[in-house]
Amino acid sequence: MQCAQSFHNVLRAAATTLLLCLLCWYAEEAGAAAGMPASEPEAPPLTSLNSTTLPSPANATLPVNAASATKSGSVSAAPAEPSAPETLTSPLPATNGTAAPATNGTAAPATNDTASPAAHGTAPSAAATGEVPPLQWEELAPGLLLGCAQLPESKEAGTEAYFIVLRIDPSRYAFTLNMASKSGASLSLREWSENFGLYAGINAGMYLPDAVTSIGYARNGAHVNNGRIGGKLGAFFVAEPTAGKLARADILERDAPGWREKLDQYGLAVQNYRLVDSRGKTLWPEGGPKHSIAAVARDTRGRILFLLSQEPLEATRFAWYVQNMSLGATVTLYVEGGAQAGLFALEPSARTATRRGASSYPSRGGVLHVWKGRKSLLGVRGNPDAPLPNILGILQESAAKR
Repeated sequence: MQCAQSFHNVLRAAATTLLLCLLCWYAEEAGAAAGMPASEPEAPPLTSLNSTTLPSPANATLPVNAASATKSGSVSAAPAEPSAPETLTSPLPATNGTAAPATNGTAAPATNDTASPAAHGTAPSAAATGEVPPLQWEELAPGLLLGCAQLPESKEAGTEAYFIVLRIDPSRYAFTLNMASKSGASLSLREWSENFGLYAGINAGMYLPDAVTSIGYARNGAHVNNGRIGGKLGAFFVAEPTAGKLARADILERDAPGWREKLDQYGLAVQNYRLVDSRGKTLWPEGGPKHSIAAVARDTRGRILFLLSQEPLEATRFAWYVQNMSLGATVTLYVEGGAQAGLFALEPSARTATRRGASSYPSRGGVLHVWKGRKSLLGVRGNPDAPLPNILGILQESAAKR
């Protein structure tokens, strides 16, 4: 009887692993069909598992996001990756059965890494004109700065939509990957912040139709959300090194030497599509659909940038702003698009009860500001209370050590 039960467990684990691998492959191929880059270096899908596809180069295909299958997240097509997928760990954890958050039904454009030849500091032809609005900077807390600007597109449309930047000093904050696969439920940005003591956070990346599993490799400490390295996702955000003289937080590109060895030396890792590579090359094709975009970047001084354009933009236009706003950004990862894209920041001193473009709430003696993307067709801001499964957040260094 025990042998039969053990055999049954082995078969179930194998079936679960196979199913998740098929879902990951499906998300990558669907994203490609939706307009994302066919492989890295290429552009990522625009949103988590959504059904809308974006225009892409003739040879590119977009991974489909979960939305197309379950109306959960949204995924746009991503660039082809330099190497084949690889499984690093045991089967993915079972999902928690929670419903997937609504998505805006948009997909990301596909690129082939050569489709967008823009160099760092230069704009694609479609984005070559227009002003670059200055960011207005304020310190929310030591090592945590908020930058805000209204883009020309927002002014012309008469919308209250803003370009938001959070600049984070990794020497003052610890990074954490908060996942529904571990906590047991997807939460709103506000709930992630308040339940886990996060000072700031952003989408960790797009996710599969189960509304739990990240589209690429994702782990935090011993907890693995997805143990498979996505073949079309070109880089990893990593943090909390466990050995060696490594940066406290970094972005590892899969076409750079030594990335695999470094990956194992970080306690946190989440894989995503690259929007801009370390050479300053935009990897997405021009002419894609317009969506709100959330992204994560590293600057030349090793600081980490959480980025959000509430105003729907083409991916190449978003990349152009990032490269021309004097941010010093190098590698930029696309992490989400549409109404699901969002970020938050706690302002401990409560100097102001509101921030432009944000939903603001009293929290921990200060004010928590939550910015969400917009629904492209209606121009309505995304629901700040919508649940999201995976969040990249920061804790104060002192709190992280407790």
